[in-house]
Amino acid sequence: MTSFKSIKFSMTIGLVALTTNSLFSQDTNLFKEINTQVWENFEKAFASNDVELLLSIHSTNIIRIPADKQVVVTGQEYFNSQVKSFQWVTENNYQTEINLRFTERICNNEIASEIGIYKYKVVDNENEIRYYYGKFHVLLEKKNDSWKILMDYDNSENNSITEEHFKHAYSKYKFEPFLRKEPE
Repeated sequence: MTSFKSIKFSMTIGLVALTTNSLFSQDTNLFKEINTQVWENFEKAFASNDVELLLSIHSTNIIRIPADKQVVVTGQEYFNSQVKSFQWVTENNYQTEINLRFTERICNNEIASEIGIYKYKVVDNENEIRYYYGKFHVLLEKKNDSWKILMDYDNSENNSITEEHFKHAYSKYKFEPFLRKEPE
């Protein structure tokens, strides 16, 4: 009887280990998908001033909340504002770059919530460089095997976000801090 209990216990531990590993790898795979489909393209769009690439990673039902401006912009209004913004950058010979780091990443197979710090670099037509920082919270949805930005909120908190905040957040390629924890 003792050997049966021992075998049953070993099998239970084995199943728990397999389930836990699949949960971790599931999150890792989802984070990799999100990085490839959304964040790498998001950063590339700003660096190359490619508004079509930027818009392609957004849901047509996008909700954009730039809290510093105290407005909510949705759908086509958001798309139009991005086209104007990217045109202005081109016409005025500016260059932009945005980098994202994360403080929280939670996802399942259909929805993701991503929170972090952005660093936005602007080089004007006289090569003067300015940096802007802020916190963001983005909700993503997966439809037809493709991740899209559904809601994008950001706030500079009265310009109190700094390079230090940015450095303390995690790279989009560092998944371990965001893997699901085993239930207690």
